[in-house]
Amino acid sequence: MITPTEHTYRLSGDIDMSFMDSGAPPDSKDYTTLIIFHGGVFDRTSFEKLPQYAHSFNLRTVVVNRRGYPGSTPYTESEMEDLSQGKKVHLEKLGSLVGSFVERFIEENEKTGAGIPRISGDGKSGGVAIMGWSIGAVSAMSMFADPALISPKSYSLLQKYVKDLVFYDPPAHAFGYPYLSDMYYPWRDKDITTPDQFSSGFLSWVSSYYQHPNPNGPSATLLDNSKSTAQQTSFSSEELERFCHKPSLPQEFAIFGPIQSAINSMSKEVLLNADLATSFFPNVKMTFLMCTRSPWLCPWGAIETRRHYVEAYMKLPSHQKLRELEFVPVDGANHMVHWDDPEQFLDAVLEGIQGDR
Repeated sequence: MITPTEHTYRLSGDIDMSFMDSGAPPDSKDYTTLIIFHGGVFDRTSFEKLPQYAHSFNLRTVVVNRRGYPGSTPYTESEMEDLSQGKKVHLEKLGSLVGSFVERFIEENEKTGAGIPRISGDGKSGGVAIMGWSIGAVSAMSMFADPALISPKSYSLLQKYVKDLVFYDPPAHAFGYPYLSDMYYPWRDKDITTPDQFSSGFLSWVSSYYQHPNPNGPSATLLDNSKSTAQQTSFSSEELERFCHKPSLPQEFAIFGPIQSAINSMSKEVLLNADLATSFFPNVKMTFLMCTRSPWLCPWGAIETRRHYVEAYMKLPSHQKLRELEFVPVDGANHMVHWDDPEQFLDAVLEGIQGDR
C-alpha cells in the first residue's frame, strides 16, 4: 500500500501551492515524474487512486491543487478581476507560477541527494511530463506560451527535465474555441438557477458515459448532445464531499467569459507557433488523450485541435516544424477514467510519453 505524501511550496509573492506526491518508484533510476493540474471543481483528491498504480508504470505522480483549492492560495480580488475581464496578465502570471512550481520541485529533490532522473537519450523515460486534466490544460500549457515568463536561469534548469506536455481530455473552451449555439452547455442551461442545481447538473453531465456516433468528427452533429446518460461514474457522498470544492465555482465560471479570447491566443502560441516550437522547449512532445465517451465538448476539443494543427502544419515551409502532437484515444473511457480505470488511464499516458519522437 503506497501512502502519498502531502506538501506545500511557498513560491514568489507568498503564493502557496499544495500537492500530493506518490514518491519515486523503488530502485528506479529512469522514472518519469508526472505533474498533474486538476480540472474544474474536482480537486487533487480525485486522483487519489493513482499512487497505487503509478510505480508499476515507472511513474511518480505529483498532483497539484490549483489556486483557489484547498491548501493553495486563493486568487485576490484584483486577480479575479483580471480573470473576469479577460486580461492576458492572468495567464502570464499562471505560466510563471507553473514554471516556478516545477523548478522548485526539481530543486527540492536535488537537495535530497538523489534528485529526479533527467530526460533519457531517446526522450522516452526520465524527466518531467506536465499534464492538465480538463480545464487544467490551461494551467499545463501556460508555461510554454511565452519565453518571457521564465528567466534564463530557470529555463536552463527546466529544459534538462521537462519533456512532455499532456492534454488529458480537455474541453474545447480549454483552447478558447468558439461556442456552438446548438449544443448543450451546463453553464448555459436556463433550467439551472442555483449553485446547487449547477453542481448536480454539471456532475451528471461531466461524469456520464456517452455513445457518440463518431467521436472523431468532423462535425459536432456526430456527437451525443445529451444532458447526461444512465451510465455514470459512481461516487459515494463521502467521495464527492472530498473531491468537489464548491467555493472554486466563481473562478471556474469566469473561465467561460472574456478570458476565452486570451486562452485562444495562448493555445495558438503553444500549438501552432513554429518559431516558438524550435526555440523554447524544442524537445517537448505534446500528447492529447481523448476519452471516447466523454461529454461532447471534450471530443470536440480534440477534433478542433487536430483540425487547426493539421491546417497550420500544411501551410509551413519545409524547413519549419511544429511541436510534435500525438492524439491517443482512450477507447470506452469517459472524463473520469483516472478514477474508473486508473490502469487504462496510465497505459494511455505511457503510450503518449513513450511513443516515437
